[in-house]
Amino acid sequence: MKHTTFYATLLSLLGINLQSCSNNDEDDTPVEYGSPYAVFKAQGTIKSNEGEGIDNATITFESITIKNDSVINARIVTNTQSDDNGKFSTATTISPTKRNYRMISSKEGYKSDTTVFEINTSDLTGNKSDWNIGTATKEFNIVLNKADNKDK
Repeated sequence: MKHTTFYATLLSLLGINLQSCSNNDEDDTPVEYGSPYAVFKAQGTIKSNEGEGIDNATITFESITIKNDSVINARIVTNTQSDDNGKFSTATTISPTKRNYRMISSKEGYKSDTTVFEINTSDLTGNKSDWNIGTATKEFNIVLNKADNKDK
């Protein structure tokens, strides 16, 4: 028993966790190391209401849990910034089960925009294997309105 405790402590100091990943939400499916995963790719443009691309806008994607029409949990999945022409793209791994997501687009001087969407297993396409269940690609075209002085 002493050796087991010693090795477990040593492994934890090295950053190795022998448990599954979960934040203990009732809708959160534990993801063990080596479990199947999916890839989420998001791309698109972010423009002003005048049609000009907005540079350096922040686009954040969160995995959310919705209960009784309210978001009860949000966890950042990935974020990115738009280029000089307002274009953006990002990719990250996600759980292959049905999930709700929220995209928040913001830039100083503009009113932020929030879009809620879901990714189902039917959205997953491409090369699939035992571990990589597929890729969900979403295209977003976002328009931000300039903020009034009272909105800043």
